[in-house]
Amino acid sequence: WDDGGAVHVERGSLTLIDSNVTNCKTDWSGGALYVSNWLYHYKVLVERSTFTSCSAGEAGGAVYVDGDEGEVSLIDSKIISCTAA
Repeated sequence: WDDGGAVHVERGSLTLIDSNVTNCKTDWSGGALYVSNWLYHYKVLVERSTFTSCSAGEAGGAVYVDGDEGEVSLIDSKIISCTAA
C-alpha cells in the first residue's frame, strides 16, 4: 500500500503501547499510521506512544482514518512535528 508510512491497517486491529514512531513518510495519507475500513469494524489503540517527524504528501501527517465503521483511540500519546501537504 502507498498509504501509511509505517503501518497500514485494513480489516483488522492494531495496538501500539509505549512505542516511538519516528521519521516515517508517505506520498499519500497517514505519515505514520493509515487506518482504512469501509466494510469491516476495526479497532486501533495507541497508548503512551509518540509520533515524531512523520509526513504525508496528502493528509494526516501522523495518523489518517478513512471510513467510519470502527474505533480509534489515542491515549496519553504525543504527535510532534508531523506534517501533511
